[in-house]
Amino acid sequence: MNISDKRRKPYKYTPEIIGFMKENGKNTVTNHELMEIVNKNFGASFTCKQIDNARYRNGFPGDKRKKMRYTPEIIGFMKENRKRVDFNHELMELVNEKFNTSFTIEQIKAARYYKGVLIGKKLRTSYICPLFAETTDKSGNVFIKVSDKHRAKHKNWRRKHLWIWEQAHGKIPKGYTVIFLDGCRTNFEPENLALVTNNELLRMSQFGLWSDDRELTKAGLAVVRHNTAIHETLLQKLGKKEHKNYMDKIYRDKRKTAQRAAT
Repeated sequence: MNISDKRRKPYKYTPEIIGFMKENGKNTVTNHELMEIVNKNFGASFTCKQIDNARYRNGFPGDKRKKMRYTPEIIGFMKENRKRVDFNHELMELVNEKFNTSFTIEQIKAARYYKGVLIGKKLRTSYICPLFAETTDKSGNVFIKVSDKHRAKHKNWRRKHLWIWEQAHGKIPKGYTVIFLDGCRTNFEPENLALVTNNELLRMSQFGLWSDDRELTKAGLAVVRHNTAIHETLLQKLGKKEHKNYMDKIYRDKRKTAQRAAT
């Protein structure tokens, strides 16, 4: 048998099929029902999508199925019976039997997501964390729960050291962050926290100025800020282009000095 023989040949809508669909389209509710009737009478193999396209192109009534809506009664029923089921299809059967609906599994999953209906293992293992509960991630960062308002759970949590700083000093400006002066991520004393710019954070790492000693880290931060102030003053006096040429000359001189020392 050739490969071309295995392929299903496209089936055309003859005038007889179109007439039959127009006559019976008024009595059928869904495309699926009409598809079964047409395929049975004409020995065809149309799909629901093809039937729907044929209805649209030939201008006779389409799928009359009503849009399913989640009423408060249905949502209440799902919450009351969620302990009885472990899977979505079990909950779907209960709902459809009780309210004479035709929800699909995907619709039940969507309802559970938007209405917060947990079932099975998720219901047994889940719990609501109280406000100001704390947790630690794999990197050792401590998070604290500060709200219950947001549907997205991660928006209800905040890094603890950032939250502590904001409670004392107000909202952290854009382009700034808070660091631990002694490098310990669990030391939340106000004296151990410092507000720095992202550029200062970069320079501290670039020049290796971090230390376990709080005072040494403060000294390194002071050096970075002093160096930044110098460059800002030069930039104002020389202009952007001249400042760039000046810095390039300094870096060239440093490289030559390093090469001479190496030889």
